Amino acid sequence: YLIFLLVGYKFIDSIASQIDLTFKKLKNFNSNVSHELKTPLTIIKSEIELALMNKDNIQNCEKILKDILEEINYISEITDKLLFLTKNYDKNKKFKEIDLEEIIFELYEKYGDKINFRFDFGDDEYLILGDKTLLKIALSNIIENSIKYGASEINFILEKYKNKIILRIKDNGIGIPKEKLPFIFDEFYRVDESHNKEIKGFGL
Repeated sequence: YLIFLLVGYKFIDSIASQIDLTFKKLKNFNSNVSHELKTPLTIIKSEIELALMNKDNIQNCEKILKDILEEINYISEITDKLLFLTKNYDKNKKFKEIDLEEIIFELYEKYGDKINFRFDFGDDEYLILGDKTLLKIALSNIIENSIKYGASEINFILEKYKNKIILRIKDNGIGIPKEKLPFIFDEFYRVDESHNKEIKGFGL
């Protein structure tokens, strides 16, 4: 009985710790979401008030409307990402053959005017079974983070090793401190927790 009690206690303690960690993550996430949504809404409110005061100045109103549109697009982007997180991914979904090289070139078309791309692919074909949409989302996040954190160049390296295809991505941005690397796959984790107004996002 004592052994059963001890095992039961350890199990309950482990569950309690997991629940506590989940609540902490949720609290941090709610704080970040509130901050990220409040900032553009405050900007929109201020810009509209400014436009109303300067309604005779057409040029100034045009700039204000562009600023408002930019903030609305940002709120829309946050909403789309939050909705994506709530979707249940079908684990039984059949993967299709996709070309990694093709995906990277599609991303080049999208981001090529914001950051310099370098490619090192060789002459092989890089076909894998996977979900093209999810891969594009993952790679887009990496590129967007490179841009956010000061990189002017990003290098995509594709190579075959035995029966695997390896994709390596390098940039010349500020990088991530070594002590932060163990946490980068934690949900909603951000290396920069200072809410830098110049760098938007909250670990989605």
